[in-house]
Amino acid sequence: TWEQMELEIQAIRTRGYALDLEENEPGVRCVAVPLASEITGEIAAISISVPTVRLERNRLVNLAKQALMAARRIAAQSRALSSGVDVFAQNSLFRSSENRG
Repeated sequence: TWEQMELEIQAIRTRGYALDLEENEPGVRCVAVPLASEITGEIAAISISVPTVRLERNRLVNLAKQALMAARRIAAQSRALSSGVDVFAQNSLFRSSENRG
């Protein structure tokens, strides 16, 4: 019903991520998080889909938390790039091993 959908949307907003528990595709679970911009709001999403046999339902929350952290890092790097900061020079993943602190 429409009321059930509104309740689910509110739950998604509250927890910060959406779950697909085989509603779209039997045998596949999915977690999705928004990728937001402070200027334009939500601009994209990060979605992780895994076969049900490889991801127990109780591990979905941990996967969602990891996806949320990744979305926050991407948003922070996007803000830094917008302000002219050299994100690649500051991020240890992009520096060669001899240049790492």
